[in-house]
Amino acid sequence: MWNRTGKNPEHTVVKHYNSDLDTWNIIFENQEYNPNDQYISELKYFFKCVENCEAPMNNPEEAIDVLRVID
Repeated sequence: MWNRTGKNPEHTVVKHYNSDLDTWNIIFENQEYNPNDQYISELKYFFKCVENCEAPMNNPEEAIDVLRVID
């Protein structure tokens, strides 16, 4: 379960449910999460690939496969 509250910065908690024990375990928590950081990181990664003439970690074919699974 992903739960977040507040505005930038947000308090974000990701929990995993263990049905055998009927308990929730926190697997990630951040009091100062800024959702814009993920886009900034993606852009930095993209520009690094372009500057260094490197292939990105995923290619268009993989992206199409992911979209097929989602659909």
